[in-house]
Amino acid sequence: LHLSLRRQRQMCIRDRLEDTLTQFMQVSISNHKSTESTIKNLEVQVGQLAKELRRSLMGIYGYHGA
Repeated sequence: LHLSLRRQRQMCIRDRLEDTLTQFMQVSISNHKSTESTIKNLEVQVGQLAKELRRSLMGIYGYHGA
């Protein structure tokens, strides 16, 4: 009987650890996706800023470089 209770406790602890690990993995994946999305948005914004700067330079200085 004592061994059975010990085994049940070990299984319960293992189940809780697995649940905690699963939650951690889900949050980590979600955070990773969010970070990827943010980086993509920043890349687009930097590209738009570069285009605007190029247009401004062309308008102000008549610059026609690459």
